[in-house]
Amino acid sequence: MADKRNYNIDLLRILAALAVVTIHVSAKQMYQAEISSIRWMTYNLYDSAVRWAVPVFVMISGSFLLDPAHTLSPKKLYTQNLLRIITAFFCWSTVCALGNVLILKKPTDSLLKDIVFGPDYLWFLYMIAWLYIITPLLRKITLHKRLTTIVTAVLLLITSVIPTIFRFISNAENARVDKIFNEKGDYFMLFGATGAMYIGVYLLGYMLSAAMLKKPVRILLYVAGILSWLLTVWLAYRYSRLSSEQDLRFYNYLTVNVLIESCAVFVLLRHLPIRWNEKTKRIITAVSRDSFGVYLVHIIVLNILHRLGLRTTLFPAFLSIPVISVLVFAVSLGVSAVLNRIPVLKKYIV
Repeated sequence: MADKRNYNIDLLRILAALAVVTIHVSAKQMYQAEISSIRWMTYNLYDSAVRWAVPVFVMISGSFLLDPAHTLSPKKLYTQNLLRIITAFFCWSTVCALGNVLILKKPTDSLLKDIVFGPDYLWFLYMIAWLYIITPLLRKITLHKRLTTIVTAVLLLITSVIPTIFRFISNAENARVDKIFNEKGDYFMLFGATGAMYIGVYLLGYMLSAAMLKKPVRILLYVAGILSWLLTVWLAYRYSRLSSEQDLRFYNYLTVNVLIESCAVFVLLRHLPIRWNEKTKRIITAVSRDSFGVYLVHIIVLNILHRLGLRTTLFPAFLSIPVISVLVFAVSLGVSAVLNRIPVLKKYIV
């Protein structure tokens, strides 16, 4: 029987988890660096290079869950996929909330709120949960190729293209919108606003997985992806210099520059011409399985190492960022692997 598992997508899931770790390692001390200094530019280069991580995670989910060729009953989706997201969220939000109280000595007044809304990095689980909820409806759309194309294009226009244009032309509007999201962001997540924003990316993942792009088109996309990375670097530098403070508006995962970079990475890994041997397949499968746990625990690992003194300022950032990122990933992977061997925990929290 032929092995139908797509190991390239498993590898992509692993790299996306490492990219998320790199984003947080880069961001940890970027705000303390002097704008336009070599150290700041190094953070900027690395962070801009891995902004694709979150959109690609969404695309991977879309490529599997929205494919009409794959049978997926609402019962299985809600009792397995969605339930796992919900239980994982509340488990790790509780761990983080208790850590804030017991270790950081944060007042207990906000304990319940911290558990319900979770730490900032768990926003992704709120977003993906809402996408899972509307997946049965979206699967009816993906039955029709033309309808899928139209809906995806309209949604990306509304959530990506138009907001990106406004980021160029309206500083005051950007500041106003950012203020609203900073103050009300928890409630936007709770009531599904972030999930709605990512529906176009979710559908795009299915479309890119179903499309057979010719080699010249893929090469053009790869070039566009590299240029988008460099554009993100330059825009962060330019707007930060103009305002004399951190201005990373084009780091947003839904900006056109980040989405082009994300599409390039997704297509590159999907079409990577590698014939995996059996041993490598087993390794990729195992690490891919544990990558969700890496995402869930990596912030805790990073914060512990940071408190122990392991920071990107200890040696040149060009080396410290990848070294610390790999270390955090490896430790998180070890924790996830252990948890994944405990039946109940494996099913509900990693």
